[in-house]
Amino acid sequence: MNKPFRRLLAISDIHGQKKQLLDVLTKASYDTHEDQLIICGDSIDRGNDSFASFEICQSLQKKSAIYLKGNHESMMEMSIRDMLENPGWEKEPSRNITIWSTCNGGEKTIEALSKLSTTKLIQIFFYIRNMVCYFTTDSYIFSHAGLNPAKSLEEQNEKYYNLWTYANLLFTRCR
Repeated sequence: MNKPFRRLLAISDIHGQKKQLLDVLTKASYDTHEDQLIICGDSIDRGNDSFASFEICQSLQKKSAIYLKGNHESMMEMSIRDMLENPGWEKEPSRNITIWSTCNGGEKTIEALSKLSTTKLIQIFFYIRNMVCYFTTDSYIFSHAGLNPAKSLEEQNEKYYNLWTYANLLFTRCR
């Protein structure tokens, strides 16, 4: 963190609950100039306002929040890549899109993405691709799913520890 903040606030697993996200920030009296907000991933899927929640988190990041990649942002990144590579993806969705929609609550997010231009999809793809998976302060380490305590931060495998600590359980269930 570059400047001292009044408070360090962290939130995770918003899962498309835009109203609840805004309520929490209001109840916390969140101030973009005084507080450091860390959004620990999974802003999308399952809730009624999935894509709007993602856009709010992007907006908060522009104002000073740290927005970390979660496994749902990772699924969106992989699915957008598949959408861009296969223009007929709606008739024949890739395995990534199918798993995201059937096992992980991505239906509403996919519906929102299907209405966007190719240019917008490319912007979102690179935005997510460039998201970081963890953030450190002098006293804390933040990530979405966890870290392997036996490895240094530099040795962490973001695809597993930072995003999918329990990935093997998830994909076993969805096969």
